[in-house]
Amino acid sequence: MDLAAPTADQGRDELGRPTASLSWWRLLAVTAYWLAITVLWGAFTFSVIPRLVESKGVLGSSTHPLAGLAIGVITTAGVLIAILVQPTMGAISDHTRTRLGRRKPYILAGTAMDLVFLSLAALAFWNQAYWPFVGAVALLQFSSNFAQGPYQGYVPDLVPGRQVGIASGLLGAANIAGNLLGPGLAILFLVVLPVQLHAPLIVLGVFAAIALVEVTTMLITVIWVPDRPAPESSLSLLERARGAWGTDILQQRDYVWLLISRLFVLTALVSLQAFAVFFLENAHGMNPDDAQRMQFPVIIAVAVSALLAAVPGGWISSRIGRKPVLYVAIALGVVGAIMLAFGPAYWMVVAAAVPIGVCSGVFLGHHPQGRIRPLHGDQQHRRRECGAHRQHRGRGRRVRGGDAGRQCGRRPGTRVPRDLRVHGPRAGDRSLGVAPRPRARPDAYGADDHRGARRGVSRLIGGTPPPADQARARRTGPRELSVAVTLRYRLVRWLAAAVVRLLFDVRLEGLSNWPAAPFLLVINHHSGWDPIIVIAVTPARPRITWFGPREADFSHGFKNRAMAVIGGVIPYNPEKTNLVSAVRAVRRVFQAGGVLGIFAEGRGGYRESQLLPFEEGAVAFASASGVPLLPCAIIGTSELWFRKQVVVRCGEPLATAGFRGAAGRADLEARVREAMEALLPDSEPRLPRRRPLGWVGEVFDGDEDRERHRRFRESRAGR
Repeated sequence: MDLAAPTADQGRDELGRPTASLSWWRLLAVTAYWLAITVLWGAFTFSVIPRLVESKGVLGSSTHPLAGLAIGVITTAGVLIAILVQPTMGAISDHTRTRLGRRKPYILAGTAMDLVFLSLAALAFWNQAYWPFVGAVALLQFSSNFAQGPYQGYVPDLVPGRQVGIASGLLGAANIAGNLLGPGLAILFLVVLPVQLHAPLIVLGVFAAIALVEVTTMLITVIWVPDRPAPESSLSLLERARGAWGTDILQQRDYVWLLISRLFVLTALVSLQAFAVFFLENAHGMNPDDAQRMQFPVIIAVAVSALLAAVPGGWISSRIGRKPVLYVAIALGVVGAIMLAFGPAYWMVVAAAVPIGVCSGVFLGHHPQGRIRPLHGDQQHRRRECGAHRQHRGRGRRVRGGDAGRQCGRRPGTRVPRDLRVHGPRAGDRSLGVAPRPRARPDAYGADDHRGARRGVSRLIGGTPPPADQARARRTGPRELSVAVTLRYRLVRWLAAAVVRLLFDVRLEGLSNWPAAPFLLVINHHSGWDPIIVIAVTPARPRITWFGPREADFSHGFKNRAMAVIGGVIPYNPEKTNLVSAVRAVRRVFQAGGVLGIFAEGRGGYRESQLLPFEEGAVAFASASGVPLLPCAIIGTSELWFRKQVVVRCGEPLATAGFRGAAGRADLEARVREAMEALLPDSEPRLPRRRPLGWVGEVFDGDEDRERHRRFRESRAGR
C-alpha cells in the first residue's frame, strides 16, 4: 500500500501547496474524518433533535406551538459556537508545534471531548431533559469544531493544487455518505430496532454508533495522515486566536455579497433538514415513527440528486461561468420548495427532493477555494475566508466536489475512442485521430504526400472503390457515420429540438429547395449552436453528417462530447489526422445516401451580413463526387439570448457536374459564395440593451472562440 506523503523539505507552489502527488489511499485518509462529522450532525439534525422535542417529557407533539422554537434554540446555539470556535482553533493550530504535529493534537482532544459530550447527550435524551440536552449539544458543538477547525487545514497543507479537485470530490462523497449513514443509523436505533427487539434502551445505540464511526475515522487520520510542521512563530496564543478575526477581508465587497447570498441559500437548505420530520407529521398526517421512516427516501433522493448534479454542475460552470449555473440551481430549488408547499401527497415530497438535491449539489458542489482564490493570494486569508463559508452551514457542514473535473483536469491527447473512429483499423490504413500527418508516404490511390492527397480527392470520392470498400459503403458503419435514422438518433434530435425551440424563436425557410440525397450542405458559421439548430429544424431524413470540426479528439470538451453523443461527425484536424481516412468516410456517407454538412468558413464569424473567406476545399467534395450542393445561411446566432429569433434559410441547389480541377472548384466556390451572400441580411442588426440569458450563446463555444468573440464585442463597442 503506497502511503507516501510530502515532507517538509519537498517543494511547494506559490500558494504554499506541496507539488508531490498523493496516492489514492492517502487522499482517502485525508478525507475520512469528514465522514464522522457529517454522520454526527446528520443523525442529530434529521432525527435525534426532532425526536427529543416531540417526546412526552418535552413538548409531547410536533404540533405544539413551541416545537419550532425548541429546535431553533438548539440549532442557533450550535451555530454561534461553531462560528466562534472553528476559525479560532484553525488559526491557533497553524502555529502549533508539538511532537504529534500541529493538527493532530486538536483532533485527538476534540474527539475525546466528543465522546464525553455524546454520553451527556445520550443521558439527557434518555431522560427527555430538554435543557440538559441543549447544554450537551452546545458542548458537543464546541468539541466537534475544536477538532474540525484544525482538520480543515489538511487539504491546503497536504494536497497539491492539481489534486484539490479530487480531494474536493472525496469530501463531497463523504458528506453525502454521512448524510445518508447518520439518519439511517438514527432511524434504525430510534424507530426500527426498539419495536423489533422490544428493548427501549436500544435507542442509545445511535450514540454508540456515532462514537464508533468517529473513533475509527480519527484513528485513520492520526495514523495515516502526515502533519506538516508549523513554521517558527513568536506569536502568543491570544495573538494567534485573534488572527482569525481580522476584518480586512470585509473590505472585499464581492466577497461580502458572496457570504450574504450563501447565507440565504444555506439557511433554506438547513431549515428543510431540521424540520423534515415535523413537516411530514403536520402536513401529511404521519405519526412520529412513520415520519422518521418516510423521511429516509426523501434524504436518499436529495443525496443522489446532489451527487449526480455536483460534478456536472462544476464542469458546466467551468465552461460558461459559475453565475448562470447557480441561477439555474437556485431556480430549481425554488421549484422544489413550491412543490413541497403545495404538494398534496407524499410522492410529491419525494419528487420535490430531486430539484432541491440538484440545487444543493450544484450550489454547494463548487469548491469554496475556487471562488475565493481571486480575492486573496495570501494563504492565511484564503483559509480564513473558506472557514467563514463553512460557518454558513449551521454546523460547519458542506458538500464539496463540484469543481472536481475543472481543478483535477485531464492531460490533452489525440487518441480517439474506438467508437468515435471513422472506421476500424485495417492493413495499410491508420485510424483517424492517431495517424500523424505524413510527409511522404505512397498511397493506394496515388497520393504520395499530404498535398497529393488533396489532389487525389476526386479519385477517392468519385473513383471506383476496391471491393472491401464497396462492402463497407453498403453498411452504415460505426456510430458517427451512420446515416440510418435510428430510435436513438430520433430521441437525441427530439431533445435538441425541444431545447432549441424553448430557448430561441427558430424558423426554417426554403425547405422545398432540398434536393434528393445525397447532397452537400454548405452553411455559414457563427456559434457552436449552429449544427444543433440545423439538426433541430431540418427533417430527420436524410440524416446530416458534419465534416471538418478542427478536432481530432471528441473524448473531452462539452461541445465535443455533445457532438459525439448526437453522432454524425467526421473529425478532421490537418495537423493531427490523415486526410485519406476522412475522405473515405465522406465517400461512405454519400454512397449510403446521406447528407454531408460543412461550414465553409471553417471558424465562426460574428457579422450577420458578411461571410469570412472560405476554407480551402470547402466545395471539393461536391465537385469530386458530382452530388448537388445546397447553399444555406443561418442568421441570428452571432449573438444569442433567450427567445432570440434565428432563421435557417436554404437557397436553390447548385449542380456540381463539370466543375473539375482547380479552376472548376474555384468557379463553383464563387457561385456558392454568391448564392449564400444573397441569403444574408443587407445590414447588421441592432443589438438591444437587454439580452436575457445571453450566456447561452457561448455554451458550445471553446475558449478560443470566446476570446475572439470578446475582442469582437470590444471593437464593436469602441466604434
